[in-house]
Amino acid sequence: MENKTTKQDILDQIDILKKKAEALEDSNQSSNKEMDEWFLSILKDLRVKEIASEYIEYGNSKGEWMIQDRKKGTLWLSYGRVWFVFESKYGMKSIEIQQYIKDKLLMHLNWNVNTVYYFNVFTFS
Repeated sequence: MENKTTKQDILDQIDILKKKAEALEDSNQSSNKEMDEWFLSILKDLRVKEIASEYIEYGNSKGEWMIQDRKKGTLWLSYGRVWFVFESKYGMKSIEIQQYIKDKLLMHLNWNVNTVYYFNVFTFS
């Protein structure tokens, strides 16, 4: 005997998929909100230390910091304290991290950055 799929079976499967998609979207929105709050807390706590005429070093009390190359429009983030969190906690790939940071800096600080990289060599004091 042949197992036939009815129109109602297909509609039921579509409903199940829609509910799963909505649950995933809710989960993503919650995760994005948490990520936004975390990243904005870093920006709010930064202090500035100019290294040279074309570089500015930013850091906070938690060791989260970045260096801006003003001439090239490049931003370098500490790997262990910032970049790694995007990768491990939020499951983001490098290109997603770069775009997220560029978007948030432009949105919240009106700061246009061309390229975002990470480093794990320097320390902030």
